[in-house]
Amino acid sequence: QAILVWITESHLHEKAMPEHVVMVLNSSAAAHRLLLSLAIAVSYLQVQSSDAICENTSLETQSAARDASLTEAEDAGAVFLQTGQAKVQARSPNIALIVLDQWRWDYAGFDEPDVSMPTLKELASRGTRFTKSYVPSPLCTPSRTALAAGRHHMNMWVTGNWQDYIQPGKSTTTFMTLLQRAGYTTMVAGKDHLSGGSGVGPDGSTHASELGFDMFHRTMDKYEFCAAGNSKSMFNGESTTRSPFPIDEYGAWLLKQGRWQEQCDTYGPYAQGTACSESQLCSTRSPYALQCGCYCSQLNQIDENLGVDKWVEQQAELLVREHLLLHGTEKPWFLQVDFPSPHPPHVLTDAEFRRTAKKTYPAPIEGIDSIGDENRLLHMQRSYAALVEMLDGELGKFVSFLNSSAVLDDTVIIVTADHGEHLGDHGNLGKESPWEMSIHVPLVVSGPRIRKQIVEWPVSTLDLVATMLELGGTEPVPEMDTQSMVPVLTEGRTEGLREVILSSLQSSSCDMSGICGAFESAAKQFNSSSFLRLVCCPTGCIKSGLLLPAVQGKPQVALMHVEPEDRSGRYEHDVLNNPRGRGIAEATELMSELSADYREKCLPLLAG
Repeated sequence: QAILVWITESHLHEKAMPEHVVMVLNSSAAAHRLLLSLAIAVSYLQVQSSDAICENTSLETQSAARDASLTEAEDAGAVFLQTGQAKVQARSPNIALIVLDQWRWDYAGFDEPDVSMPTLKELASRGTRFTKSYVPSPLCTPSRTALAAGRHHMNMWVTGNWQDYIQPGKSTTTFMTLLQRAGYTTMVAGKDHLSGGSGVGPDGSTHASELGFDMFHRTMDKYEFCAAGNSKSMFNGESTTRSPFPIDEYGAWLLKQGRWQEQCDTYGPYAQGTACSESQLCSTRSPYALQCGCYCSQLNQIDENLGVDKWVEQQAELLVREHLLLHGTEKPWFLQVDFPSPHPPHVLTDAEFRRTAKKTYPAPIEGIDSIGDENRLLHMQRSYAALVEMLDGELGKFVSFLNSSAVLDDTVIIVTADHGEHLGDHGNLGKESPWEMSIHVPLVVSGPRIRKQIVEWPVSTLDLVATMLELGGTEPVPEMDTQSMVPVLTEGRTEGLREVILSSLQSSSCDMSGICGAFESAAKQFNSSSFLRLVCCPTGCIKSGLLLPAVQGKPQVALMHVEPEDRSGRYEHDVLNNPRGRGIAEATELMSELSADYREKCLPLLAG
């Protein structure tokens, strides 16, 4: 459309062709041929309307002039296109960071659970898949704010989902701001969860500019987009009522469709809606109520075209389109696409649930009596897998859009998650624990210069920050804790990766047995068969099931031998306490990586 407008304007008003119009179509062979034809046609029109060809000249003279004009146009068009292509190749790549919410590593289509993710597999086949990728913190806002700041969670001022990244007196430099300074257009679509206390507002603008976003379409958590309060109310055992008006852009969009009340009836504040209300967990006013959306047996209560994840994908496309109209392909863009699923509530249409309705999944490790029988557990697994498969479809739409917009070949695509999900393992749901199903997530990187490979060396998603900054031609600021993974992505060199992976949670969280506690952990690949994680819990480790003895209100330390491929071995087992005394040297080494407060509480346990 932009080219057709320019053709008309240039013919009538002799305007120069905007360079970004050329660049928009410059990334594929078919577009290249089309653009060359258009360049020739436009040059011909300009010559035809000039004084060199007039009504008084002979037909022979006009014909010769036209032939000369066509030759000149072909040469000029080819040179112009080559110049544009050189600029595309020289500039930094676009970056699309795709973040799923509460997505555990083994539900990605590569491992035992029967999950179909053809789009993710295709991206992995063209790029790098990391098999041991760990998050800085296993809770939404703490994990996402750590990523935004490029800092370990233990060095952050955000401890829970009810807090904002932007706080008085705190450093607000984000990696998005650094990409802005490097010449990128920075955009976000979906649930960034960086304004957990204030919310994003009906227009999505709350803190957006301070966070470093040029353009945005933002939504809240699926628990929160209809709620009057935030998650702190639920953690305190208080009732959270329904908001009388939309509190984010998704809600405002639903209101315009005349469907906001209907959607809120279904979801409710914190899954207290009609789709999930029969769950036993929804009837209690306690931290357990935050898990009530894991069992939602009522199907077909939402219009599949109005789902929040579909809205997010559509907004992602709109943002890229807007950037291309404003800047073409000469200016690189960064886009974070934050899908709110497969985080509860697991609200599905019948068509979405049919994808997994007949599939079976490995039984949860130790099960979870508080939820009910095996049928309930299987329904949770099927619902979770159905959401994951639906998201792969949305990811496929976005990748196809990038391809049809001729920018896919210039875009690095990163697919990962903010944290995992217990899904019944160790007798619990949700996240917030230091165990594999909570902190281990998928990670796939694909795009220009990215090697085709599988990397089994442990990595932290925190290091995506320095990686994206290096790809963008800039670097972290001194207060950041992140380091680049570009050497392994482009050359396959693992020696530059960090040796110790840190994960932590400062806020007090609780499990189904009532044990509440924060933790810090440090993990290292000591040799090819020994990946060990030290876990320090000052008031007892939560959601451990049979992994560790139940300890409440006292310090607890463990050294886990991690074997994520061995489900029969519960993915990991403690080598420090069973039998007592093994791994002291390794535990002592990893203890030095923890903060001083945690070392003070847990180091004596190694000597005892």
